[in-house]
Amino acid sequence: MKLAAQNWDRPVVVTTAVQFFESLFANSTQKCRKLHNVARSVIVLDEAQALPINYLRPCLAAIKELVRGYGCSVVLATATQPAVRDADGLRASEAIPAEETREIAPNPVELYRRLKRVEARFFGPLGNDDLASRVAGRKALVIVNNKRQARAIYDLLGRGNALHLSTNMTAAHRRDVLAKVRDGFDGPLISTALVEAGVDLDFPEVWRAVAGLDSIVQAAGRCNREGKGNRLGQVHVFEPEEGFPPPPELQQNAEIARDILRAHAEDPLSPEAVRAYFKRLYWDRDADLDSRGIMRRINQSGNRLDFPFADIAHDFRLIEEVTRPLIIGVGPYGMDTQARQHLEYGEYPGAIARAMQRYTVSVPPRIRHELLRVGAAHVMRPEEFEDQFVVLDNARLYDEAAGFSAENPEELGIMIA
Repeated sequence: MKLAAQNWDRPVVVTTAVQFFESLFANSTQKCRKLHNVARSVIVLDEAQALPINYLRPCLAAIKELVRGYGCSVVLATATQPAVRDADGLRASEAIPAEETREIAPNPVELYRRLKRVEARFFGPLGNDDLASRVAGRKALVIVNNKRQARAIYDLLGRGNALHLSTNMTAAHRRDVLAKVRDGFDGPLISTALVEAGVDLDFPEVWRAVAGLDSIVQAAGRCNREGKGNRLGQVHVFEPEEGFPPPPELQQNAEIARDILRAHAEDPLSPEAVRAYFKRLYWDRDADLDSRGIMRRINQSGNRLDFPFADIAHDFRLIEEVTRPLIIGVGPYGMDTQARQHLEYGEYPGAIARAMQRYTVSVPPRIRHELLRVGAAHVMRPEEFEDQFVVLDNARLYDEAAGFSAENPEELGIMIA
């Protein structure tokens, strides 16, 4: 089964978009040995709107070639269909020809109208204090663009009056929070965008800090999800106060979304608004649809087939590694006895890493280095695995409500002492 998973040698294979596309552009035997099994298959790309913009042209080129030369059928499954066809106005030779596509869902515009469960409006600027007062004591979901703001709003509401969710919390911790929501917690949940990725929650109202329109639609999917109420769910999109902007790579998405929200104020989540958003996004980012020049290097080879395989594989990285794993070794959401034994005696680093996922948070390298320097964490089995497994030892740095926090690493030594 392990070999079959590595070689994609089964009728049905479930993998990530990162694994799929990076394998198509790889040059190593380990990643390429499974590619023959992709031929003559049906490829379902879930959440197709999440195709990375900076690599959109090479991703579309790969999709077109799999259809043209390898007998594949590709399904782009999404609630916010990206404008990747030539008929949508995508100005790139890799745009998918409209005559080669068809809509699976019958009459999407009519389906949208009949299945409408929420109404959205652009609320405008809203400070943390005002937002906290509006959702206090109410069953509401608040989604913001960074972990600092999520923690700030949670602290304003007070422990016990709200729940908090972010990637500063281990997977075990996040599961516990989601279980409390599903068990009937009647207050606000303050979260980062992670709650938009396939999390099955239902709130009567959602407050979303302005972001890309696709993210706003995902947030709306957590509002009146079950359609049980007699009225439409309420989605409020707001401008966060200064100091809490979207991540730099999503800044332009948010700016375009603001314009679309104003231009389509009557129904900013409609298919027409989504189409207009993606057109603007791809037109404004035209030069960045292949930011690492992958297609330029492929096209330069012409018919000679002397592609710079190693350079392309090196540069085709859908996720830039900017964080490092930190294993939580303390508290109720840290490693249990079985996980600790696996870390101490496990033979293979890959198997150990998978076992640690439940107890791991991702932190910037400088934070992890500082934790090690002041003795708040230690490296496990460095002689075998170097610094792959770093374990947090200081329980004061992992809050049982909000997770790991070390906002001021330069003061970490004082805080620990």
